[in-house]
Amino acid sequence: MFGIDGHVGETYADTFQRVGGITCIKGDNQRVLGWGRMRHWLSNDYMGRPWWTVDADLCPYTKRTIGSLVSDKGDPEDLDTTGEDHSGDAHRYGFMARPSPDATIVRATTPLTDSVKALLNTLQTPAGQPRPSGMVA
Repeated sequence: MFGIDGHVGETYADTFQRVGGITCIKGDNQRVLGWGRMRHWLSNDYMGRPWWTVDADLCPYTKRTIGSLVSDKGDPEDLDTTGEDHSGDAHRYGFMARPSPDATIVRATTPLTDSVKALLNTLQTPAGQPRPSGMVA
C-alpha cells in the first residue's frame, strides 16, 4: 500500500486518500510477535472456549490453509513463507491491531451488606480473622 518500489506515481495509500478520503495507516509487520499473538488467539479462554474461530462455510481458504502453516527451518518462531501463508498473514496483521485476548479487566466488588454473598462470606470467615468490608457482623 505504501511502497512505490522505483515507480514515480502515487502509492495505493495515496490513491485511497485522494479518491475516497480513506486514510490508511501502516500495519505492524513484526512477524514473530504476530505469530505469537495469533497462537494466543487460537488458544482457549478461561472457560475452555476458543478466543477466535473460523466459519468453514464462509472462510474455506482460511480453514484449509491455517492448519497447513509450518515453521521456518531456520527460525522456528517464524513461518515458512513458501507455502500458502496469505490468510495467515492477513489474520496476523489483524491480531497485531487488537489487544491480547486475555486483557480483560476484572474488578473486585464488595457485596452489599444485606446480600446472600455477604452472608456466605461471613459464615466462611474463620473465627478471629477480620471480616472483609461489606460483611455483616
